[in-house]
Amino acid sequence: MSSNLQKFDNVDLAQKLLSDPAVIQATQEEQNRILSQLSELIKCQQKDAAWWWDKSNVKPFVLSYDQIPEQYINGFKLVFEESVLLAVTDDFAPPWPVFSGSLSHFLEVIGDSNYSEYVFISKSFEWAIFDNHHNALLFYGYIK
Repeated sequence: MSSNLQKFDNVDLAQKLLSDPAVIQATQEEQNRILSQLSELIKCQQKDAAWWWDKSNVKPFVLSYDQIPEQYINGFKLVFEESVLLAVTDDFAPPWPVFSGSLSHFLEVIGDSNYSEYVFISKSFEWAIFDNHHNALLFYGYIK
């Protein structure tokens, strides 16, 4: 397990994410490459910030699920890819642990988690969806 998981003080979350044998945690080198490509996609201007979505020069499509919780799952129905990348960002500046795996597994684990900041990333880096502490999904890029 990557050492940068320790700063989250939640090895339990990592264990739950990795409970699916198909989930793989990215190496430090892979994380750096993934986060670099993510910052290019959203045009992040401050790469040491905890909330990249707040430092983006790209206006995302925003779907709030604060009042209507089922909007959360409805937002992900726009994604037709089951295999995605997940970065657990929470309130920490990068580097963030990145996992590769099933969108449905990630959503199930996150539903039981106390963390409030994540980013789901297309493996082709065509889109990214930030889930933030304002109970909003922020869509960047092109979702097929």
